[in-house]
Amino acid sequence: MRLGERTGGMYRPRIVDEHQTETEPQLATPSLPASSPDMYLKPGPSFTAPSTGLLLGSVPPHEPLERFILPRRIIETLLNWYWIAVHPVARVLNRPEFEERYKTLWNFIDHGHEVPPSLAAIVCAILSSAVVSMSNTDVQDSCYTSRQELKSHLQLGTNAALSKAQLLKSSRVETLQAFVAYSHSSIQALEMLTVP
Repeated sequence: MRLGERTGGMYRPRIVDEHQTETEPQLATPSLPASSPDMYLKPGPSFTAPSTGLLLGSVPPHEPLERFILPRRIIETLLNWYWIAVHPVARVLNRPEFEERYKTLWNFIDHGHEVPPSLAAIVCAILSSAVVSMSNTDVQDSCYTSRQELKSHLQLGTNAALSKAQLLKSSRVETLQAFVAYSHSSIQALEMLTVP
């Protein structure tokens, strides 16, 4: 399932035309080609594919995703915080599967390969959720930077990775999980601003 699809099946924008074709009697006009059923599942000529810029804001073009991956020690600290503070409340992922993907992330980095966008997206989104749930002093003590700087860095990394993973066209579970985790951390941040 893709993010742009409706729940309950494929979106059929020309279902009325499809229904009329099947219910109307066929006219004997040999000059018109018979239309295929696949034609009705495709969007019309006026369709414009949505851009992730609408959801994610501006994303730096051609920015390497490795730039947004933090040092391993800081990531380990943030992941421990995530498993303790965020995961019990908002389960977005399966821990054993994520830990396998996390090992894969470091294999890519250690061997100098480009990190897949969906993997970078889920890691940055989970770390962003952890940072949002921490206090300023906790972030300063464990990561040696301000909470706002770290949160902005991880949000920019999540934006870039989701954009490169083609969020609106992707059918990868990892990409959709990253978007849900990213959305959850954004909501958490807004709630913290409004609660006295």
